[in-house]
Amino acid sequence: EDIGVVKINGCDILSDIKKVYSLHNKKPELPLGFDVIAESKNGIQAMKKINIIGLMFHAEVLNKEIIKKFTTF
Repeated sequence: EDIGVVKINGCDILSDIKKVYSLHNKKPELPLGFDVIAESKNGIQAMKKINIIGLMFHAEVLNKEIIKKFTTF
């Protein structure tokens, strides 16, 4: 279960992010053509396909800098 502050291993646009705020117990499967760009000990936290990024955490709570990155991505 990933609820609260969760440590992640990220790459790509999330390489400098070490902790995120997560509020779920879902374990998504990676959609066809997507790459994992962040994981916690319990599974995928973010994925990317070309310029489409999916997050399983709440960037607006702990990682507002991610939102700023999206405006220049």
